[in-house]
Amino acid sequence: MLFWEDELRRYFPDANIDDLSDFDRTAAETFYIALDGGPPFGQEEFDAYSEQNDTYYMEIEISEDETMATLLFLKYPKRGQGQHLYVEETPFLPEHEPFAEQARRFMQHNGLKHLSLADLAEETTLDGQAVSVYYKHFTQASDDPLYAPKAGCIE
Repeated sequence: MLFWEDELRRYFPDANIDDLSDFDRTAAETFYIALDGGPPFGQEEFDAYSEQNDTYYMEIEISEDETMATLLFLKYPKRGQGQHLYVEETPFLPEHEPFAEQARRFMQHNGLKHLSLADLAEETTLDGQAVSVYYKHFTQASDDPLYAPKAGCIE
């Protein structure tokens, strides 16, 4: 069995990687990779660091059927700018593009189909009910079976 976190560490040996998977609620493994040398997301250092800095992460979700994945870029503005999360499919800063390229190599090397936000929002069926591709293959914990992540600001 392939352990995705170990494989990601091979591709991003110098980055802080957090496994934020919640197998009670999701059908996927979720990883945050700190960009710009930021702290791990789930650590105490995050709060102190984010008081003074914008924090950037790359999120990779891998479906438990191990054939598809998502790649999103996240920005948490420093604390004085509100409690917002910004989500995009492309890096916020040009210096983060090498991370995106490496993530695409990781997916290609491991046979993972990269799904865009538009792909995730497509309708499919699950047990005869209309659901989003994201709901079916990544998380069935949402109250909205047509839920899919979107780009933009989340408050």
